[in-house]
Amino acid sequence: MGFEIDTQQICSDLESSDRRQKTTVLDELFNKCTEAINSGESADKIAEVFDKLYLHLLKCYEDRFESVRSKAVQVVSTFLSGLPPTDFHLMNVVSTLAERMGKAETVEPSEEIRLLYIMQLNLMILLECYPLVVKILIKSIKDDYPVVQREDAPLWLLSLAWLIPGFRP
Repeated sequence: MGFEIDTQQICSDLESSDRRQKTTVLDELFNKCTEAINSGESADKIAEVFDKLYLHLLKCYEDRFESVRSKAVQVVSTFLSGLPPTDFHLMNVVSTLAERMGKAETVEPSEEIRLLYIMQLNLMILLECYPLVVKILIKSIKDDYPVVQREDAPLWLLSLAWLIPGFRP
């Protein structure tokens, strides 16, 4: 199995101001990451690649183009599904989501991307990121976009289901 990609070239492409170049490289990265996970690539190898890319990917969350932001969230979610549950990068992702959505004023203008953020939290809710995740969930339950609210509600139930057994002796 091999998850060999040119991370330096990807980082360089993600720094470009060309929307098409960024979306193309994000699509390719999504496909390669999905293929690696589906073929049973080791979590360590996926973490090694993500370690080289995550800062550039998270920077794309602030891109002026919605298509770039959307694809970046999808790529990060794909990586998250293949990372070990205690990977330290999870806190960086949650911190980025908190910056974009967990403050008094929501920075992310796109309803669809806010929905992707909530779906991304779904991947991380059981991993050790609870304080920031709860802050974002509190904000998203009041979101103007009903689909974000609908996606948020099951996360609360899932969180409670996992937290309650933890309080029992």
